[in-house]
Amino acid sequence: MSDDRPGKGWVSVREMAHLWDCTENYVRRELLPFAGADDRQTVGQRLWLRGRAILDAWSDRRRPGRRGEAPQAGPGPNGDEVLFAGSDSPQLERYRAARADLAEMEVLERQGQLIPTTQVETCLASIRQLWRQHGDVVQRQFGQDAARLHNETLAEIDRVIRERFDGRDGDADETEPGAA
Repeated sequence: MSDDRPGKGWVSVREMAHLWDCTENYVRRELLPFAGADDRQTVGQRLWLRGRAILDAWSDRRRPGRRGEAPQAGPGPNGDEVLFAGSDSPQLERYRAARADLAEMEVLERQGQLIPTTQVETCLASIRQLWRQHGDVVQRQFGQDAARLHNETLAEIDRVIRERFDGRDGDADETEPGAA
């Protein structure tokens, strides 16, 4: 199993949606326009984003009086003056929380404690395939009743996996980040 993540600091659309507590469609519609050409990369069929760069661009363009202006470095480390400003707007709080989540994810990834979903999905697909192959053997050796039980178990496994990995997909929930 190999992860197709382009490198440190890159997040999938699904991970970005999780960080922002929104749908993947919201990320594509509202946040992706903030991604520059160097901040997005497609590997295989998966779109990867530089989460921090997109958050920075989003923040720079949403601050009053800064529209269309180039970002300027401020007193904070790495030019993060927005993190040290006194404003308490909901957007700023969401930005701060997302930046903290991204930093935490980067640390966990470096420590080897964060496993990319692509690796988990690949592993689960292999397990599902082995289970299906095992079903043929069960049917030959133990009959149709055992095979039916085996297939019902496989269907339940697939349902649980779909719920876990596809739970945030779809158009049904188009809420803004942080909305309940």
